[in-house]
Amino acid sequence: MIVVGVAVLGLGIVTRQGAPTTSRPANGVDVSSAVAPIAPSATIGPGPATGPIGAPPSLDAAAQPHPTYAAVPIDFGTIQLRPAGAAPVRVSIDLPPGWNRLTDGMVVRSGGAGVPLSMGAWRPAHVFTYPCRWSAADYADASLLDTAEGAAQALSSWWGQDPGMPPLSNSGIAPLASRPAQTTLAGYPAWYVEVLIPSGLDLGQCDGRQLILWDAANGDVRYALGPSEVNRLWVVDPGSGPIVIDAGLPLEASGSQRAELQWVVDSILIEP
Repeated sequence: MIVVGVAVLGLGIVTRQGAPTTSRPANGVDVSSAVAPIAPSATIGPGPATGPIGAPPSLDAAAQPHPTYAAVPIDFGTIQLRPAGAAPVRVSIDLPPGWNRLTDGMVVRSGGAGVPLSMGAWRPAHVFTYPCRWSAADYADASLLDTAEGAAQALSSWWGQDPGMPPLSNSGIAPLASRPAQTTLAGYPAWYVEVLIPSGLDLGQCDGRQLILWDAANGDVRYALGPSEVNRLWVVDPGSGPIVIDAGLPLEASGSQRAELQWVVDSILIEP
């Protein structure tokens, strides 16, 4: 499971442009040269509004947090991710050393303080309109999740992006998102969205001290891993319905962290 003051910035769109430019990294090998520099993307800011306009639900002081996932070390090399809540879809990725498995569909880079690198594959059952006040169970229109384009719209329309509200008026407890952009991933058409959990977000103002972006039919939830988390989301439909590929990193990620994560993204193989 995974959570991120206000920042307006340009981030990098990471798309598969063919195979990684180096072979799979061996133990201890720096992967910082494995990928080309990341090009600037659209600035994070108000996306299309699909949620309600008005005040958010009140804080539920009695809300119990979802259990957090336990990290289990895994060997480096090619591994499988099973999208949480999905019909059988195989997502393969190559990992350098130092990664841990959280769930069948999610892995994180161990070591260091702050937000870790992460990779996950999901089929959301619900996208929370108010991720910080998730116990109210206010969701984006469920029909949006039937298509890749619709799911990308839901994932870019958190409360705080509504045109009827003053700009960034609730950004203290809401993610910020870029507008969906068309791209490709692993040879499939995809919609790309970047989501920022603000660095000044106070989790004490969230139900159960957790910010939950979405849940899956099997009960798994994607909670923010910490303030300043950036989630790079690709929504892809391999033929059995849309899935979300989620690559997370800290806002102040180092060059080597960005390169390592992009190397993993470039290795993605999706088989329906």
